[in-house]
Amino acid sequence: MKYNFSLTQIVRILIAILLASTLLGVAPYDYVQISTYADVDAVPGEIIVQTSGDANPAQVQALAASVNGKVVGSINPLNLHLIKLPSGDNLNAKTGQAIDALNARSEVVFAEPNYIGYIDIPNVDTTAPERLNFTPNDPHRAK
Repeated sequence: MKYNFSLTQIVRILIAILLASTLLGVAPYDYVQISTYADVDAVPGEIIVQTSGDANPAQVQALAASVNGKVVGSINPLNLHLIKLPSGDNLNAKTGQAIDALNARSEVVFAEPNYIGYIDIPNVDTTAPERLNFTPNDPHRAK
C-alpha cells in the first residue's frame, strides 16, 4: 500500500506528534544515563559542558574549579566549554564523579565525556578492476 502525503501534511503530522508529546509530558528524546564512564570511548579526563546563557567566564572557571578542573577551550556562542581534569589514578572514576557533580548544578545544561567519534569507511576492493574503472556521472566534468 502506497501513501501520498504532501509536505504540508507531513509538517502538520510532525507538529501534532510534537505537541501531543509535550502535552503528555513525554520528551521526544531522552538522555541515556551512563552508570560508568570506563567503558565509553572518550578522551580521559575531559568533559564537555554546556552552561546556561547567563553564565559569564568567571562563573565557568569557578564551575571547573569546583570539580578540580580547568577550562581549556570554549565555543562561546554555544556556551560549550571543555574542562580538563588533572591526570592521576582512577581518572575514569574521577571523570564520572565530576560529570555527575556538574549535571547536578543549576547553571549546567549538560555535562558529558569528550566522546571520541569514528567514521565508518567502507572497504574498497582495489583488486576488482570494475571498481577502479568508472566514469563519474557529472556531465560538466569533461568541459
